[in-house]
Amino acid sequence: MNGCSRFHLINVVWGKIYTNLFLDLCLPTQLSPGNIPAFRDLELAVYKIYTTAQDAETIIKHPAYSVLSDTIDTEIKIFNFPDDYLRNYKHTAMNSCHQHAVVEANKNNCGLVFLIPDGAYADGSLKRLLDLSSAGKRAVMLSTYRIKKETFVPEFVNLFNPDSNPTISISTGDLVRLSLKHLHPVTEALFWSSTGSKSAWPSINIWRVSNDEILVRQFHLHPLMVIPSRKDVLPSPTIDGKYISTACSNLDEVYIVEDSDEMYYCELSDSDMYPDHIRSNGWTDIKFVAQWMKSNTDSFHRYCLKNYRIRHHVNSSISPFWEKTKQESDEIINEIESVFTES
Repeated sequence: MNGCSRFHLINVVWGKIYTNLFLDLCLPTQLSPGNIPAFRDLELAVYKIYTTAQDAETIIKHPAYSVLSDTIDTEIKIFNFPDDYLRNYKHTAMNSCHQHAVVEANKNNCGLVFLIPDGAYADGSLKRLLDLSSAGKRAVMLSTYRIKKETFVPEFVNLFNPDSNPTISISTGDLVRLSLKHLHPVTEALFWSSTGSKSAWPSINIWRVSNDEILVRQFHLHPLMVIPSRKDVLPSPTIDGKYISTACSNLDEVYIVEDSDEMYYCELSDSDMYPDHIRSNGWTDIKFVAQWMKSNTDSFHRYCLKNYRIRHHVNSSISPFWEKTKQESDEIINEIESVFTES
């Protein structure tokens, strides 16, 4: 195999609610045939779980962890952040774990796969990373958005009965279908067609093409895979900040997924999370996004927004409204860029 054949798969999880969601639903989707098992025979491939000592006891006893450890070398990394620190500085705590993971991977010249504990993954998504690595890509960036956990989980459980099945395989189309059915209020506020509340954190901008298809333009994409060309760079303040543009500075080696058929995952969140990310009034949308860009993006983030029109869809056929929606998004992004440049 060309490219990287050594990978550390990283997950950071703590707290009873997140740990149970990770074990009961999210990890089983990662264990589907086209995901973690694709890394089984790679040299030095290891799955690392950063967690607390208390949560580690729960993880080790779970059937899904038993399947995981039988599939790939597995390590549990215990951290000792105080409880109040984890409550008040959760992103800082997570980034500290990611920094530790990057340092350890760099020592062995390994690539990293940054997973999330509250994400459901379509089958084949992780295997695709190996294909892209073989093609010379050092980073793979993926668009994702929040899904309403309270309604998504019951339907998912009814479909797949994860209590009796520690390995769950769901196609990209089926996972997109469920995601679009259970959009989080924060995600709904990101749609340009929304006549209600608007987003106060427009890192993602969404256009509805049809009931089964959306178009996404995004500043901060999730770096699912990173093979750093620079070993002296650490993620800060989070892995979707400046890390990719500095650790993998050659944009030809950065791959941005533009179609959900290739790989897809969704992030499950309580419906009352991040109420401060929704606003009911303020500037016009274009001016608001342009002003927000100044404080929250760099040139790489703006490059992603400008150049990539990401299609998430249920059916393989392209909607007849796709080209029209793409043109509409181009016009709005160009207006945002113009206001940003002038201000």
